[in-house]
Amino acid sequence: MLMKKHMLKNDCEAYFLTAEESNREIANNLDNMMCNLGEVRAKQFLSIAYSTLKESVDILYSSLETNDTVLCAQVSHKIRGSSNLYASKVLTSILFEFTTNPEQSLNSLEKCKRLVCEFELVLRILKKCS
Repeated sequence: MLMKKHMLKNDCEAYFLTAEESNREIANNLDNMMCNLGEVRAKQFLSIAYSTLKESVDILYSSLETNDTVLCAQVSHKIRGSSNLYASKVLTSILFEFTTNPEQSLNSLEKCKRLVCEFELVLRILKKCS
């Protein structure tokens, strides 16, 4: 099933409004980071994290568009490792599914949409904070 990322992103605005748990977890993670690093260092870190994550997410989206299960699993695994710092449990769970069973995950339009919307939510919040 080939999908275009813009097609998947169309539902994200509505998702952002209903993703209360994800919003809360992301905010808590970022608050913890601010407390632990201090505002200046945290903002510097988040700026770098945003750029790095954006690049990786673009590669992941490319794997969704081309149904590249190998690339999808590799990038999902890479991103999952650092996502505990800034993301939600929902995102880490979805990334685990894409890492362990990329073929089945890529064939689920609902999983792909949720993955894209969770990342768009994280990127939106990180951009505001950095």
